Amino acid sequence: MVDWALWGIKGSILFDVVRGALSVPAARLSAGAMLGAVALLHASVAQSAPDSELGCHQRPPQVAIIIDDIGYRQTEGLRALALPANVSYSVLPHSPHGPAFAKRAHALQREVLLHLPMQSRGGKALGPGGLKEAMTATEVRQTLRDALVTVPSAQGVSNHMGSHLTAQHAAMTTLMFFVQKHRLFFVDSVTTSDTVAYNTAKWLGIPSIKRDVFLDHEPAPTQIRSQFERLVRLALRHGTALGLAHPYPSTMDVLVELLVDTERLGVELVSASALIRQRSCLEAASRGRPLESARQDWRGFDPPASRLRLTASR
Repeated sequence: MVDWALWGIKGSILFDVVRGALSVPAARLSAGAMLGAVALLHASVAQSAPDSELGCHQRPPQVAIIIDDIGYRQTEGLRALALPANVSYSVLPHSPHGPAFAKRAHALQREVLLHLPMQSRGGKALGPGGLKEAMTATEVRQTLRDALVTVPSAQGVSNHMGSHLTAQHAAMTTLMFFVQKHRLFFVDSVTTSDTVAYNTAKWLGIPSIKRDVFLDHEPAPTQIRSQFERLVRLALRHGTALGLAHPYPSTMDVLVELLVDTERLGVELVSASALIRQRSCLEAASRGRPLESARQDWRGFDPPASRLRLTASR
């Protein structure tokens, strides 16, 4: 089990070692210095043996679905919240309806992520709370703190766009230190095949996962159904599969119908964090390794009460 307090202390010490991050753009840090710090941190954290086996091979294949881009259209957000309880939601920071949605979702015991805008290769506008390569590590951390306050119940972080930034090792390391410090998990939306976000998170021992299927890249109902069928096939083949979607009316129409009874399809619908636990367990078992890599301290993902109080007063 990871000692999150120890991680936070050692992470802070190592950031002092590479304090050049405080005054220069994160992406221009010495790769050797940053990678050395990461390696030292990874080696310094001891994990105890698991108390018991997780029994992941006895569980049915699992799928998780995250509804992205929540926060700008209230009606669409509320309709998305009417989906089955294990659907997860990614909320854009500083969006007009994001804080209220996150608070309501938390009250309903739904899983919420911060959907963090990141610089893309196409130069698309980021919107508020976005991360750019030219930012210093100090600016990145302040942007993240401000964004997290607007989504106080967030248990994880996912990237919105980011085809450029998620390919930058130093920028992703700065981001993941923050994710680790705040006891969040990370979802790599995989908006580019060059992404290093997931590997960076895994290297630091952060519970993380990569997107398998975009359900509504083409929002026609027939295409959404086809992508959902692909998601199920992947889960049946590999044990887990993660799909991302958006609160489009066509997507909601299809998901309302398909998610009524996923057991008849041979899969179980679970939250994003539950899918990470299951995939970590299956991966560890497939390598013949002890399962401690799958025994993260998930209790740490309950959002700090201080964040909830901040939002309640806004």
